[in-house]
Amino acid sequence: MKVSLIGDSNFLDMDKILVVAATKNEINGLFSNIPLPPIKMGEDITIVFKGIPIVLLVCGIGPINAAIFTERAILKNSIKGIVNIGIAGAFDLNKRPIGTLCLVSKEIWPEYGLKTQKGIDPKGLDYGLYKFEDGNIIFNEIYIPVKKNIDKMGLSFMDIFYTSASLTVAGVTGTKAEAQNLYNQYGADIENMEGFSIAYVAMLHNIPFIEIRAISNLVGSRDTKYWDIKKAINSLKDLQGIFE
Repeated sequence: MKVSLIGDSNFLDMDKILVVAATKNEINGLFSNIPLPPIKMGEDITIVFKGIPIVLLVCGIGPINAAIFTERAILKNSIKGIVNIGIAGAFDLNKRPIGTLCLVSKEIWPEYGLKTQKGIDPKGLDYGLYKFEDGNIIFNEIYIPVKKNIDKMGLSFMDIFYTSASLTVAGVTGTKAEAQNLYNQYGADIENMEGFSIAYVAMLHNIPFIEIRAISNLVGSRDTKYWDIKKAINSLKDLQGIFE
């Protein structure tokens, strides 16, 4: 498979797909059979893959980096859709085994709102993150119409995905008790560190967005028998099918 960097070509002024990952290892996992030039955190490069112009961005780990550098890439390029890829933890490895791919249908930010004895109330401050003209207010949840957005971007749906709800956190859950608390409160399938931020930026710009995560570990466990980052990274190459 050949990939080319965009220079002075007919692709330069075309609308592009922005592919965002936290680390260069995740980008390289997606294109593991293709030689890519080095990509520095916070910077983007544009390639042509299967005839599709794609902006590749390594945003760095965490929701703040994700929001800042995604916004920068959108302002710099003509973007028609955003695909966030990467690894994630699963709350139940029996339901979401290591190495499987999860297509996110809802992003949740469990750290937004008013802290109470019963947990965080996202509406406890009486302020949302953003109110749209139609009256819709974003608090701590963003629903993602995945098939509709895939169609808008001109990409292909793959039947290998586990459709999943996801939590975005700034601090990775490190104990079984906290993992259980989060699962009980939100019922999410997976945990990541960037998805909500990228989905939020995409929504503000009215850009179609999808997020696909490969399971690398059990949320709340630091036991290495429940971790396999290499397997998760390797499974990201299967996502090349969405560019058919």
